[in-house]
Amino acid sequence: MNDFIYYEHYNGSGASYAINRIDLNGNNPTSLVSVYGTMNSFFMDEINQRIYFTGLYNNDAGLHVFDVSTNIRTQINGNINGTVTAYNLQSQNPSILVSSSSGQTIHQINSDGSNYQVLIITSSPDGISVANQTPGSGNNLEISFSPDIIGNGKSIYYSKSSGELIKINENETTVFYDSPGSIYAVAIDNINNKIYWNENIFGGSSSKIMKSDLSSYNPQLVLNISTQNIDGIHIC
Repeated sequence: MNDFIYYEHYNGSGASYAINRIDLNGNNPTSLVSVYGTMNSFFMDEINQRIYFTGLYNNDAGLHVFDVSTNIRTQINGNINGTVTAYNLQSQNPSILVSSSSGQTIHQINSDGSNYQVLIITSSPDGISVANQTPGSGNNLEISFSPDIIGNGKSIYYSKSSGELIKINENETTVFYDSPGSIYAVAIDNINNKIYWNENIFGGSSSKIMKSDLSSYNPQLVLNISTQNIDGIHIC
């Protein structure tokens, strides 16, 4: 473990964002990566000590990786943008998923830039996470996706701005949860077999973090928060 908190911070000048780090007591702030314009999302790969993130403008556009141990930053793909997650972290070349709401697609690419493919074509995908495959329930939903979408024993969960939380694997696609509002960030806790998501009622000024078992849908309130939505939930 890093024993640090990593967070996205708006610098307030020059339209610049940064990924910053503090220790667990809130001390020793360090700015690791600066991004011009807008940073859409980042994912901390603790095993390989890398941060995967997406930006919008100039040299910061697309999907990038920052090596925490060497402070070296590399562009993986300049055309992919959106919400980031990753799996197969035990590998030195993990698989990265990027959910692009503007592009209506979910992309997959290795951290070295190889094996790029469009996995899913769907309307307005947002948050995304990967789970060990467990029995699920829900309504069938037709979505165009690659036949080799993900390795056996894995499922992708992603949210849509219309309020649906979708589960998809190599066998089927189902609606895991249909919210009366919008769903944003999604995170999987594979150790405890849980899914967490951020949910907002349409037009509301606040939102909440919810959770459920992966094997059976049983939504529970975790936390009410005073902002419309959050960009990321990380389970460490």
